[in-house]
Amino acid sequence: MTNEQIIADIAATIYGEDTVMTMLATGEDIPLHTLKGWAARGPFRIKKGEHGLETKLWKKRKDKVASSDENENTEEATNRDFYMAKAFLFRADQVERIVE
Repeated sequence: MTNEQIIADIAATIYGEDTVMTMLATGEDIPLHTLKGWAARGPFRIKKGEHGLETKLWKKRKDKVASSDENENTEEATNRDFYMAKAFLFRADQVERIVE
C-alpha cells in the first residue's frame, strides 16, 4: 500500500467512501495531510488544541546502506529504503493559514 492509499482509506472513514472516490476520480486533493503535507500546500499551522489522527505511513530511510549492494534485486533494495513510521494526519478544519 502506498501513502496515498493509506490516506484515502482513512479519509473514506471520515468523509465517506463515495466522496473520496469522487475526489480521486476528479483529481481533487483529499483534505487530509500531515503537518509537512499542509506546509507544502502553503503557510499552514495546526490550530491550538487540535490533535491529529495517528497512523503509520511510509518514510524514506536517511541512510543509503540498505540499497548499497549492487548484486541485489533493485526492487528488493528499493523496498528496504523505506519503513513504516508513526504519522499524524490533520483535516482541513484543524489547520489555519498563517497570515503574514
